[in-house]
Amino acid sequence: MDPLTITALTFTVKQGTTPVTGIVLYNDQTLAALFTPTVDLLPNTTYTATITTGAKNTAGVPIASNDVWSFTTSAAIGQVPVNLGSAANYAILAGSTITNTGLSIIDGNIGLSPGIAVTGFPPGICNGAVSVYPDPITATAKLDLTTAYNDAAGRIGPSLVSPELGGTTLPPDSITPHPALLP
Repeated sequence: MDPLTITALTFTVKQGTTPVTGIVLYNDQTLAALFTPTVDLLPNTTYTATITTGAKNTAGVPIASNDVWSFTTSAAIGQVPVNLGSAANYAILAGSTITNTGLSIIDGNIGLSPGIAVTGFPPGICNGAVSVYPDPITATAKLDLTTAYNDAAGRIGPSLVSPELGGTTLPPDSITPHPALLP
Protein backbone atom coordinates (compact mmCIF):
# COMPACT_ATOMS: atom_id res chain seq x y z
CA MET A 1 0.00 0.00 0.00
CA ASP A 2 1.05 3.59 -0.57
CA PRO A 3 1.46 4.86 3.02
CA LEU A 4 0.53 8.38 1.90
CA THR A 5 -2.97 7.15 1.01
CA ILE A 6 -3.65 5.52 4.38
CA THR A 7 -4.91 8.54 6.33
CA ALA A 8 -7.74 9.63 8.60
CA LEU A 9 -9.69 10.38 5.39
CA THR A 10 -9.33 6.87 3.96
CA PHE A 11 -9.44 4.88 7.21
CA THR A 12 -12.38 5.92 9.36
CA VAL A 13 -14.12 4.62 12.47
CA LYS A 14 -17.67 5.54 13.47
CA GLN A 15 -20.01 4.75 16.32
CA GLY A 16 -23.34 4.75 14.53
CA THR A 17 -23.14 7.89 12.40
CA THR A 18 -20.75 9.68 14.75
CA PRO A 19 -17.13 9.77 13.54
CA VAL A 20 -14.43 8.77 16.03
CA THR A 21 -11.44 11.10 15.84
CA GLY A 22 -8.07 9.44 15.81
CA ILE A 23 -4.62 9.12 14.30
CA VAL A 24 -3.97 6.70 11.45
CA LEU A 25 -0.52 5.23 10.83
CA TYR A 26 0.52 2.66 8.26
CA ASN A 27 3.54 0.45 8.87
CA ASP A 28 4.88 -0.77 5.53
CA GLN A 29 7.09 -3.32 7.32
CA THR A 30 4.20 -5.13 8.99
CA LEU A 31 1.64 -4.13 6.34
CA ALA A 32 -0.68 -2.95 9.09
CA ALA A 33 -2.71 0.22 9.42
CA LEU A 34 -3.29 1.36 12.98
CA PHE A 35 -6.14 3.61 14.08
CA THR A 36 -5.53 5.18 17.50
CA PRO A 37 -8.58 7.06 18.81
CA THR A 38 -7.94 10.39 20.54
CA VAL A 39 -10.34 9.39 23.35
CA ASP A 40 -11.12 5.97 24.80
CA LEU A 41 -13.77 3.99 22.98
CA LEU A 42 -16.91 3.24 24.97
CA PRO A 43 -17.16 -0.22 26.53
CA ASN A 44 -19.54 -2.79 25.05
CA THR A 45 -20.21 -0.62 21.99
CA THR A 46 -20.28 -1.50 18.29
CA TYR A 47 -18.13 0.54 15.92
CA THR A 48 -17.80 0.46 12.13
CA ALA A 49 -14.42 0.82 10.42
CA THR A 50 -14.06 1.70 6.76
CA ILE A 51 -11.14 1.77 4.37
CA THR A 52 -12.21 3.77 1.35
CA THR A 53 -11.24 3.55 -2.29
CA GLY A 54 -8.93 6.47 -1.61
CA ALA A 55 -6.43 3.90 -0.29
CA LYS A 56 -4.10 2.88 -3.12
CA ASN A 57 -1.29 0.43 -3.68
CA THR A 58 2.23 1.59 -4.57
CA ALA A 59 1.30 1.54 -8.28
CA GLY A 60 -1.50 4.05 -7.59
CA VAL A 61 -4.33 1.55 -8.04
CA PRO A 62 -7.15 2.10 -5.52
CA ILE A 63 -8.87 -0.75 -3.73
CA ALA A 64 -11.86 -1.94 -5.74
CA SER A 65 -14.54 -0.87 -3.24
CA ASN A 66 -14.83 0.45 0.27
CA ASP A 67 -14.00 -2.26 2.80
CA VAL A 68 -16.33 -2.01 5.80
CA TRP A 69 -16.32 -4.11 8.96
CA SER A 70 -17.68 -3.81 12.48
CA PHE A 71 -16.30 -4.63 15.90
CA THR A 72 -17.61 -4.44 19.44
CA THR A 73 -15.49 -3.27 22.34
CA SER A 74 -15.35 -5.44 25.43
CA ALA A 75 -17.21 -4.68 28.62
CA ALA A 76 -15.66 -2.11 30.93
CA ILE A 77 -12.41 -3.19 32.51
CA GLY A 78 -11.94 -2.56 36.17
CA GLN A 79 -14.40 -1.82 38.88
CA VAL A 80 -17.23 0.64 38.68
CA PRO A 81 -16.70 3.76 40.79
CA VAL A 82 -17.92 3.72 44.38
CA ASN A 83 -21.32 5.43 44.51
CA LEU A 84 -21.07 8.15 47.15
CA GLY A 85 -24.73 9.08 46.86
CA SER A 86 -25.53 12.33 48.62
CA ALA A 87 -22.20 12.14 50.52
CA ALA A 88 -20.58 13.48 47.33
CA ASN A 89 -22.04 16.90 48.19
CA TYR A 90 -19.65 17.33 51.15
CA ALA A 91 -15.98 18.24 51.45
CA ILE A 92 -16.04 17.05 55.09
CA LEU A 93 -18.62 14.61 56.43
CA ALA A 94 -18.27 13.07 59.87
CA GLY A 95 -20.29 11.29 62.53
CA SER A 96 -18.87 12.55 65.82
CA THR A 97 -17.07 15.90 65.98
CA ILE A 98 -15.34 18.17 63.48
CA THR A 99 -12.51 20.24 64.94
CA ASN A 100 -10.44 22.73 62.98
CA THR A 101 -7.22 24.21 64.31
CA GLY A 102 -5.60 27.14 62.55
CA LEU A 103 -6.45 28.79 59.29
CA SER A 104 -8.03 26.19 57.01
CA ILE A 105 -10.07 26.91 53.93
CA ILE A 106 -12.71 24.30 53.10
CA ASP A 107 -14.09 24.61 49.56
CA GLY A 108 -17.38 22.78 49.91
CA ASN A 109 -19.97 21.78 52.45
CA ILE A 110 -19.33 20.47 55.95
CA GLY A 111 -21.75 17.96 57.44
CA LEU A 112 -21.97 16.28 60.83
CA SER A 113 -24.44 13.61 61.88
CA PRO A 114 -25.28 12.44 64.51
CA GLY A 115 -22.68 14.60 66.30
CA ILE A 116 -23.36 18.25 67.08
CA ALA A 117 -19.90 19.83 67.64
CA VAL A 118 -18.23 21.71 64.79
CA THR A 119 -15.47 23.90 66.23
CA GLY A 120 -12.69 26.11 64.88
CA PHE A 121 -14.73 28.05 62.30
CA PRO A 122 -13.44 30.78 62.50
CA PRO A 123 -10.48 30.95 62.22
CA GLY A 124 -11.18 28.27 59.59
CA ILE A 125 -13.22 29.30 56.57
CA CYS A 126 -15.92 27.16 55.01
CA ASN A 127 -16.87 28.16 51.46
CA GLY A 128 -20.07 26.14 51.65
CA ALA A 129 -22.84 25.22 54.05
CA VAL A 130 -22.27 23.85 57.56
CA SER A 131 -24.99 21.33 58.41
CA VAL A 132 -25.25 19.47 61.70
CA TYR A 133 -27.59 16.93 63.28
CA PRO A 134 -30.63 16.82 63.35
CA ASP A 135 -30.52 17.99 59.71
CA PRO A 136 -32.19 15.12 57.75
CA ILE A 137 -30.20 15.80 54.57
CA THR A 138 -26.91 15.44 56.43
CA ALA A 139 -28.18 12.33 58.22
CA THR A 140 -28.96 10.74 54.84
CA ALA A 141 -25.53 11.76 53.51
CA LYS A 142 -23.87 10.11 56.51
CA LEU A 143 -25.79 6.88 55.81
CA ASP A 144 -24.72 7.13 52.15
CA LEU A 145 -21.11 7.58 53.29
CA THR A 146 -21.31 4.43 55.41
CA THR A 147 -22.79 2.49 52.48
CA ALA A 148 -20.04 3.77 50.16
CA TYR A 149 -17.33 2.90 52.68
CA ASN A 150 -18.67 -0.63 53.13
CA ASP A 151 -18.84 -1.07 49.34
CA ALA A 152 -15.23 0.10 48.89
CA ALA A 153 -13.92 -1.90 51.85
CA GLY A 154 -15.57 -5.07 50.55
CA ARG A 155 -14.04 -4.92 47.07
CA ILE A 156 -11.19 -7.12 45.95
CA GLY A 157 -8.19 -5.11 44.80
CA PRO A 158 -6.23 -5.60 41.60
CA SER A 159 -3.75 -8.42 41.15
CA LEU A 160 -0.29 -7.00 41.50
CA VAL A 161 2.48 -7.88 39.09
CA SER A 162 5.97 -8.17 40.44
CA PRO A 163 8.03 -5.11 39.49
CA GLU A 164 10.95 -7.45 38.64
CA LEU A 165 10.57 -8.62 35.07
CA GLY A 166 14.20 -9.65 34.57
CA GLY A 167 14.54 -13.01 32.84
CA THR A 168 10.90 -12.95 31.75
CA THR A 169 10.10 -13.67 28.11
CA LEU A 170 7.08 -11.82 26.80
CA PRO A 171 5.58 -12.84 23.44
CA PRO A 172 5.63 -10.21 20.70
CA ASP A 173 2.39 -8.57 19.67
CA SER A 174 0.79 -10.46 16.85
CA ILE A 175 -0.43 -8.03 14.25
CA THR A 176 -2.41 -9.38 11.36
CA PRO A 177 -2.96 -6.85 8.60
CA HIS A 178 -6.47 -6.38 7.32
CA PRO A 179 -6.81 -8.09 3.91
CA ALA A 180 -7.67 -4.79 2.21
CA LEU A 181 -4.26 -3.44 3.23
CA LEU A 182 -2.21 -6.25 1.71
CA PRO A 183 -0.28 -5.31 -1.45
